[in-house]
Amino acid sequence: MANVFLVTFLVFFIGDAFSVFEFGEVALKLSKAAYICAYALLIFVLFGKLKKLKFDGLVSVYLILVLLLNSYFLYALYGVAKENFVDDFNLFLYVCHGITLIAITFFAFAVYLSRETAQSITFLLMVFSLVFADVLNYICQLYVYYWIFELFESILHITGLFLLYKYVYDHHTMINSEERIKFSEYFIPTTEALRQIRVNF
Repeated sequence: MANVFLVTFLVFFIGDAFSVFEFGEVALKLSKAAYICAYALLIFVLFGKLKKLKFDGLVSVYLILVLLLNSYFLYALYGVAKENFVDDFNLFLYVCHGITLIAITFFAFAVYLSRETAQSITFLLMVFSLVFADVLNYICQLYVYYWIFELFESILHITGLFLLYKYVYDHHTMINSEERIKFSEYFIPTTEALRQIRVNF
């Protein structure tokens, strides 16, 4: 799992590098493709957790509602901005990006509803930050540009990366603490009564 997280950070870094240093239309496409790959890796991380989960009827209803709302929102955004796509490849990237956003939001919400741990909350907040940052990015690029949207996009993106770092750090801290040997378990616990016993040699 450590290798997956390392590759995820590397892919995010590549996407951010192409996004910050504008080398033309090709760089923007490579940046978007890198983000799609990073989200796909995070979905792979969630798959391992979903195998151990069981959902009751109410949780399943919540998940279906979240899936429908996310799908409708992205479809509505596509309907507004479809006239502004430069070529078919940009449209293909938008569709793939939208699918990965829906999938990662759905799976993160599923893990949160089934566990409700600090780790699942951190992951869900990270997903929300990255998803809303990408939505604001699409609004600025394809619909209307407003500097406050770009500012919020940058803040949310940085927040998402920080939460991802926190999630990975807590994940490895928990693993190391579980693997650590507790030497106190191998000794007889000392009590006050035992300390008062005198031994004569």
